[in-house]
Amino acid sequence: RGRILYGDTLLDIVETYTEYSGRMDPLPQWTQTGSIVRLYGGSDAVQSAVDELKEADSPLAGVWIEDWCGLRTTPFGKRIWWNWVGDEDLYPNWADLVGSLRDDDVRVLAYFNPFLTDVAEKENATRNLYAEAAAEGYLVEDIEGGPIQIENGGFFASMIDLTNEDTRTWIKGIMREQIDLGVSGWMADFGEALPYDVKLHSGVDSRVYHNDYPYEWAKLNREAIREAGVEEDF
Repeated sequence: RGRILYGDTLLDIVETYTEYSGRMDPLPQWTQTGSIVRLYGGSDAVQSAVDELKEADSPLAGVWIEDWCGLRTTPFGKRIWWNWVGDEDLYPNWADLVGSLRDDDVRVLAYFNPFLTDVAEKENATRNLYAEAAAEGYLVEDIEGGPIQIENGGFFASMIDLTNEDTRTWIKGIMREQIDLGVSGWMADFGEALPYDVKLHSGVDSRVYHNDYPYEWAKLNREAIREAGVEEDF
């Protein structure tokens, strides 16, 4: 199936496309009060950078802290631990940091994707989401019935099974924890990597579901925000 959209100008084409696809709601007002800056390296580094920007009278709406769940060393350099829990070493008082920055009119944005890595070897791990998901059957399975292991540039990770309603409820609960702390958004990354030869909870052919997965991942993120009642401010 395909669609051909026609317009005399680029704006005409965009308007025609969004008539078909739907139009996003306006961004919350706080996003228009200054820049949103990517910061990393731990609580002290983030606070120091925010203080410097404030001293320079640079309008600051928010900070995007991608490494909030910790960093690991791989052959490809430093990579994030895909375990959606605040890292106790880099961000020992994650909730306090989020709250204090928000009190200073600086919103915090985080990072999520639909992968989970086993943090059994992570020294400061307080919760292993991979182990929880594996025990409950929330992960996409390989043909032998175990969690799939996908190589991701120096480490392996498993994908959550979005065809399982229990999985969706569980991962939205993880997201809700960050919303309740005051996190005001995140990068909802990935979704495109579902293999063609895996088993899904619903029984749907993974070759068919491959292109549905990123759509369902985006939909799940929006559900989490709506169910938390923060959509207008997120």
